[in-house]
Amino acid sequence: MDLILTSINNITKEEMGYSEWIDLFGIIITALLSWWIVNTIQKRIDNQRTLKDHLISEILSIRTDYRLMLIDIKTGESHPKYLKIKLKDLNIKTTDIMKIVSNKYRIDNKYLKHYQHDLNWLITDNEEYVNSFKTDSKIILSQESMIHFLIFEANNDHLFNDLIVRINDSN
Repeated sequence: MDLILTSINNITKEEMGYSEWIDLFGIIITALLSWWIVNTIQKRIDNQRTLKDHLISEILSIRTDYRLMLIDIKTGESHPKYLKIKLKDLNIKTTDIMKIVSNKYRIDNKYLKHYQHDLNWLITDNEEYVNSFKTDSKIILSQESMIHFLIFEANNDHLFNDLIVRINDSN
């Protein structure tokens, strides 16, 4: 801005015609307009990035919660009644985040529904879970059940990373 004022001061020492004043005024207006546009666009981009980062952080948190729950199940550290509450809590959090992701980035809000449903079924229909529920004793998985959980993880763990990539790729 100082450079512009110095240039104007130097120019006004000489006689300027109307066309020079119009050109100078046009340059100043263009510079101010360019500055305003750049700042407005940068602020909008920063806000969009902040929202994406927040949603991605929430998705990573949900994924971590699911992973920790699965680790507890596989290591025999989970109680059925706690799992029932934890599943409901994770379903609520996942559904809430997916509604926002769907509205903002046009990603299907049911993107993780199969994951939620299949995991819920895998846990609650598990024989060891059912047998431990009345006494709320720790669930000790059979070898066959352990394999089912491992297969589930292998087939579905990518969904969270895929969702993060889709959010990042969205405008």
